[in-house]
Amino acid sequence: MTMTQSFCAASSLRTFVQSARCPDMVAKCEPILNSIYGQDTRGTLMNDIRTLDNNMTDIPEEDNVSKWDYDEAKLKPLDEETYKALVTFAATKHADGWTYRKDALLHAQCRIRGLQYKRSTAGKRDSVIFFQPKADAPLVPGVIRQIFSLPQANPDGIKMQGMLLAVQRYKPLVTTERIRDPFTRFEDFGAGLWHNATDKVEIITPSQKICHAIRRRWDEGILVMRPLNRVSNSDK
Repeated sequence: MTMTQSFCAASSLRTFVQSARCPDMVAKCEPILNSIYGQDTRGTLMNDIRTLDNNMTDIPEEDNVSKWDYDEAKLKPLDEETYKALVTFAATKHADGWTYRKDALLHAQCRIRGLQYKRSTAGKRDSVIFFQPKADAPLVPGVIRQIFSLPQANPDGIKMQGMLLAVQRYKPLVTTERIRDPFTRFEDFGAGLWHNATDKVEIITPSQKICHAIRRRWDEGILVMRPLNRVSNSDK
């Protein structure tokens, strides 16, 4: 029901501002909607993702240009799986300027482009996400295992606080004669079936595309999930 209501609301919004019953004050927002949706009148998830494209390429508010004077006494060891994922991350091109160590500043939550995200032990609601593993790849669902900070050097050699997220993807569902994904016929809706089991830990940065997720139990061991494009009420 939540997914359907969200879908219908997005589909109806642009039509409403163009109708005669729309208040003049609200109708003035039509150019804003046109700049987001262009000529596309579907109001579907694909429009949501295009909106995310505009909002998700900004530098996260956690990445500041001032030197990070962290307190060594507050650093705590990463769990073994997260550290192994960090070592793998360090071997990629994303690792330039990072200082890698087994201890880090751990966070229960963080804000990325004005929206709150939490590690799974701090709150299920804001810990289930969709994220883009790499450029041009489709969004995939996952759960945030840990949120932590490490020193990151900018081009001038100044060590800043760099935020990283350790996530575990939900495993894709292999369809069979007994289990079929009905949402494959409605690609623009954006929902899909996934195993409720998760894969190994991987590291992502707040600069990657990330959004909250809606999930519901579909069957034994199966979830239906959809990206949720929330808009922050923060100006940051």
